[in-house]
Amino acid sequence: MLSIDMQNAVEDTADNFTCKLFQLMFKADNMNFGILEKAFPVEAAMVWMYRNNCVYIGDSHDVDYQALEQIATKNITELYKVQNKNEE
Repeated sequence: MLSIDMQNAVEDTADNFTCKLFQLMFKADNMNFGILEKAFPVEAAMVWMYRNNCVYIGDSHDVDYQALEQIATKNITELYKVQNKNEE
């Protein structure tokens, strides 16, 4: 699950591909984040939401990573539906 990998990336407790991807996204500048976002839209949406909403939480254990994953997945799915509808 992406939520587990994101939590592990924030806490630096694992080193699988997705954890490293999340860590890279957290460090990326705007230009490179935009490049990564095209290839990994759900992960990028999760990082964006974390950056904009969760940085004020003092402890990473207080973050609901599953909710971040669910919201990001829903938002990206809706975006693709709109884009596909506009292309028709």
